Amino acid sequence: MSFIKSDVFNASGVGYRYHPNACDKYLQCYYGPGGEVRGLYRTCPFGHHWDQLTRRCNNVWEVDCPMEKCRMGNVLSYAMDGNCRGFWSCDSSGRVAAECCPEGYRYTTRGCKPDFNCQDHCPSSCFGTGVCDKLPVWGDSSKFQIDGGQNGWLSADCPTGTEFSILECACIKRRNHDCSPQAFVVFDEAFINSTSWVRTSNINFQGGIAQFGQGRINVDLTTSPATPQNPQVLFLRYREATEMNPSRQVLVSGTDCNGKENLVIALVNRQLVFEIMSWVGTTHSVTMATQGFPAPDWKDVILMYNGNTMVGIIKSDKTRFFSHALAPKSSIMECGLTLGTDLTRTKNFRGEMSMLDIYQCDPDYLT
Repeated sequence: MSFIKSDVFNASGVGYRYHPNACDKYLQCYYGPGGEVRGLYRTCPFGHHWDQLTRRCNNVWEVDCPMEKCRMGNVLSYAMDGNCRGFWSCDSSGRVAAECCPEGYRYTTRGCKPDFNCQDHCPSSCFGTGVCDKLPVWGDSSKFQIDGGQNGWLSADCPTGTEFSILECACIKRRNHDCSPQAFVVFDEAFINSTSWVRTSNINFQGGIAQFGQGRINVDLTTSPATPQNPQVLFLRYREATEMNPSRQVLVSGTDCNGKENLVIALVNRQLVFEIMSWVGTTHSVTMATQGFPAPDWKDVILMYNGNTMVGIIKSDKTRFFSHALAPKSSIMECGLTLGTDLTRTKNFRGEMSMLDIYQCDPDYLT
């Protein structure tokens, strides 16, 4: 895949690459047998940018980031992803600094404004600036390898009852992966006509594939609130109609039971964007590049939410990208989904879908 191979520094079987459009993020790639690739988008601590030269997160004044928005001119500040109080400020020379609004205030393009619904903590820089120093053991999640410096990669076992997670770069409580979809949609007219909870508008069906242009599919389902033991998982298989469409195309959207939008998964200019809106109006999002995933190819998009953290995944046959962010105080998929558009009905997806599964468990998409 051209995106993974481009500008990647490989060290001891692990690849490191700067994020295509965010200075405080980077991509860490693990290469397995048979061409398997796992790419994780990680975020640097508050006030740090990714340094491709040192392969660490360094202070912003130590990093020359070509994507820095403060260099674009006429930019005084911009929002920090994942925190309603955090923002980046720009000085007259184009230098950037991490800042945080006072408690009870929210960052806006016009500065910090009072908003008692903004309850995020000010981000902390008191975290390590290194990268994950562990490798998965492919096919055995009870084991991992740790960087031993001059001694190379050293084998290690997770404690009893835990398994290694490349997302967390640690052994975590073992999850039950033996689960089946709570609901699924078969994309043909016979299935649609046999159900009362799936409705379509301007959709063509052919050979188990739904063809979208100006249409939509409404899925009226009810799920229980997400918990760490019983996360909500959405699995969708899609492919685009054209190679390059800079406009925002909505794959999936959802609303709460009062009709307020609380979930959007969209394609925006070669990026896949996951957005969850909290009860208090904060939008939590993760973004991943789709470069290297050709438009005509089938791709799987997966959203996992456990009530506090959202994980977005895009995968093809042998390649899987992950990104995650905190998303507390949110509810999704409790009162239905819409495929192909959102509430505006002006950002329609153009392409095809062939599979939709909804889980209330962990089907092991994180390995």
